[in-house]
Amino acid sequence: MRCGVPVAFGRCHCADLSPALDMLRSVAAYDGWLRQAIVSFKYHDEWSRADHLGQLLAMTVRLMPKADGIVPVPLHAKRLRQRGFNQSTLLAQVISRHVGVPV
Repeated sequence: MRCGVPVAFGRCHCADLSPALDMLRSVAAYDGWLRQAIVSFKYHDEWSRADHLGQLLAMTVRLMPKADGIVPVPLHAKRLRQRGFNQSTLLAQVISRHVGVPV
């Protein structure tokens, strides 16, 4: 329940987690179409993918206990200049709209 590793995928990793982490979840394996979508979003200026990827994340967030807020991971200033946007901020905004938790 804590590490989020489905029983079908092997051993539980809860004992490996920092005590500061209550629960981890992932939308899916970083592979196939999802990997390509994330790479395109982050590195090829496909900002329009934020809505679809954010909706996938929102479905997973809904399964977790309600949070007080969503905190996007900040980008280093150099990386932000290179990309022109912070992908985690765009995703956080989509998740916020779908689950009703402020960014």
